Amino acid sequence: MKKKLAITFSIVLIISCTIGVFSYLILKNLPNWGSINKKSPLQTERIENQNDNHNIIAQLAKLKGRAAGTKYEKEAATLIAREFVNLDLEPLPNNTNFYFQTFKVPQSESYISGERLRFRGQGPPVLSSQNVFGFLPGTNKDKVLIFTAHYDGQGINNNEIYESANDNLSGVYVLLKVAQALKDRPKRNLSYLFVAFGSEEIGLYGSEFFLQNLPIRSDTILGVINCDTVSSEKEVMILQAFTKNPLVAKVEEALTNYNFRVKLELSKLRTSDHYHFSAAGLDALTIAAADWLEGNHTPQDTYEKLNFKILDQLGKALVDMALTMDEHTMY
Repeated sequence: MKKKLAITFSIVLIISCTIGVFSYLILKNLPNWGSINKKSPLQTERIENQNDNHNIIAQLAKLKGRAAGTKYEKEAATLIAREFVNLDLEPLPNNTNFYFQTFKVPQSESYISGERLRFRGQGPPVLSSQNVFGFLPGTNKDKVLIFTAHYDGQGINNNEIYESANDNLSGVYVLLKVAQALKDRPKRNLSYLFVAFGSEEIGLYGSEFFLQNLPIRSDTILGVINCDTVSSEKEVMILQAFTKNPLVAKVEEALTNYNFRVKLELSKLRTSDHYHFSAAGLDALTIAAADWLEGNHTPQDTYEKLNFKILDQLGKALVDMALTMDEHTMY
């Protein structure tokens, strides 16, 4: 009798363990989406090749320009959040919306500045937008390096879709490449936070809200590296910052080591999402291609024109810089 009971118990134990593992895999593939629309089909589809960042960027490029506050921007946020889950990035412990940070924005208004189409928020904040972030903890959670890129685009204008590929799916691609490489490092001293900002195009709303509602203490932030419109046919990058702070010097050195020519643009203009961090006294910068204005804010900014070779090269340079910081405590 005891032998039969032992065999029965063993079978039950094996079945229970199998169910537990299976349940974990299901939960990993079906993350909690917080306040994102639960009926979105993008939430129930599994990306088959989770390391194929080209495929993810191609999917994002099909979302009709991902204009601020639209359902397409929200679907893009869901895709990016799923990829953060696939990369085993963590939601922040004190964030009740898991991988999302939601906020309100006004409607978008387009206007011409010079010969370039521009956008701004107009009216009361009635639309919902969201930032997406994933946390990669290291041994020291009180030293955090932040990588960012905005994922919203210019939407549909005059019945034409602006894919907004270089501006700024190129930055999102680099963000994911850096996250993948740092996640694969077996031991990390520093911690890393990856943030995809919404509603940049209409006035840097996502980064402003993020800074005003920081999910981590400001004194833990080592610096903020923002990538915006970084695809190019040339190995020339611009670093935009208020001053040549220590982070600028480190990024400049890393890019130079990877055969990029670097131009510094030191000003306090609201050019991209580094602005609010710099204004708050944090070390921050934006990386942009020197020829970023070519095709910018036009229907010609398409996925097919992205130069993934340059983007991979930039990603490797930033990973190398991050690992150098990781191994040599500079701050």
